[in-house]
Amino acid sequence: MLVTVFVLALSTAWAHAGARSNTTCPVNYITGIQWDDEFGYGASELTRCLERRHNLKVVVQINQLYNTGSTTQSYGIGNINNILNDYEITHGLQDRDYELVVVIHGAGGPMVLNNNALEPNEIVNPFQSQIEALISKGVKVYICHNTARNLNLKVPQLIPGVGFVPSGVSAIIDFQKLGYVYLQP
Repeated sequence: MLVTVFVLALSTAWAHAGARSNTTCPVNYITGIQWDDEFGYGASELTRCLERRHNLKVVVQINQLYNTGSTTQSYGIGNINNILNDYEITHGLQDRDYELVVVIHGAGGPMVLNNNALEPNEIVNPFQSQIEALISKGVKVYICHNTARNLNLKVPQLIPGVGFVPSGVSAIIDFQKLGYVYLQP
């Protein structure tokens, strides 16, 4: 009973403090379950949704190959998919409402290898289908020249649609100057 009163008081305080109401959010639920049903009564009122829904620009840095402890899952790609799901499913954004750029460098370099162009004894890229899926959704993916040089990568060895930037870290700075918000998962 005390918890319920606290939650209701908190949700009322948030509503008066300018939190978004659930009248404009969400467009849909990622899991298909309404937030009050999934997280408990009052969750919808306690949820802050995107205020800005147009002209969103994000640059994501991936500089690790396996950063979840798994050799087949990437924390960075998972975060990018979470952003896409939130933008598109929850908030109803379309690709013209946002731009998402991924700059891959350093230890993340092998994520852009095209398995079809690898020699039989080379390590297979378990992330190829995930990178291809991002590209097919309009995400721009770039690899750093320095990283490609260190890995001795040539254009035919890259997943189709992957571009280059001369320096990954400099490109991130440049994207920020162009108004992109920086994310390091």
